[in-house]
Amino acid sequence: MSLQRSTFFLFLLTVTWHCGTARACEFHRKQAERKRQVTKLKSMCNLVQQVRGIPPCADAIVERAEAEAESAYAGYQYVSKKVSYALSQMKVDARLIEEIKRDLPVAKSGARGARRGSNRANVYATVAKIRAEALIVRLENTTELYHPQNCTEAEGDEEEHCNEKALVYQEECTKSVENVTPESLNEALDAYKEVEEDAKIRAQWDAMLSWTWKALVKLELSMARAERGSNVTRQVEVRQRAVRLVAGSSSHRQQANWAKFALSAAFALAPHQSSSS
Repeated sequence: MSLQRSTFFLFLLTVTWHCGTARACEFHRKQAERKRQVTKLKSMCNLVQQVRGIPPCADAIVERAEAEAESAYAGYQYVSKKVSYALSQMKVDARLIEEIKRDLPVAKSGARGARRGSNRANVYATVAKIRAEALIVRLENTTELYHPQNCTEAEGDEEEHCNEKALVYQEECTKSVENVTPESLNEALDAYKEVEEDAKIRAQWDAMLSWTWKALVKLELSMARAERGSNVTRQVEVRQRAVRLVAGSSSHRQQANWAKFALSAAFALAPHQSSSS
């Protein structure tokens, strides 16, 4: 009898221990799963926050790209007209004329490339903005009242109710992000990167302008040589400005100013050279 009672109590203790352990394990499992879900939610929703910065940044990039492209094209037109005028007024050797004629189309092509790049930046930015704004609207439509973080302040049934709602929120957020992330969000971010790349078409403009500056320098030095010492002051002035033009600032606007300055000196030679001829 004593053995049966002992066996029964041992069996009861074993069952109780197993049940308690199972409940504890289930509790910890649920807690771990909950923590994982909350971490996933925060991670995915934080990713979405990155998209919120796309529309204003895209606007700024497009505005800058358009302004720079227009500036580049206007610079080409200005230089082209001035060089054409200079060539028509000055006596320069035929080889130099051919070099300048060869350089200017490259400048024109670069300017047009800058404008095309600006247009592409505009398209990519518009696509990025539309997708980003659509994603933001979808997320704002989910109720943040039941964010998992808010459930820690609740107690008892209220906490359980909040947790249930938080799971719904988590599912909605996950659904919203997962529906957009693989294609739309990634495409929006990729488009944004392409906008940034197109914003770097300054290299095209610099390349275009470098051809034009070289043409101008050749023209100015040729005119300086044409002075043949009759006006040493003007010859030195043109040479100095030509050198400063080559070693000018990387900013093409400043280079454009140097070009205008140097051209002014070059045109000042025209009446003197015409009269000497």
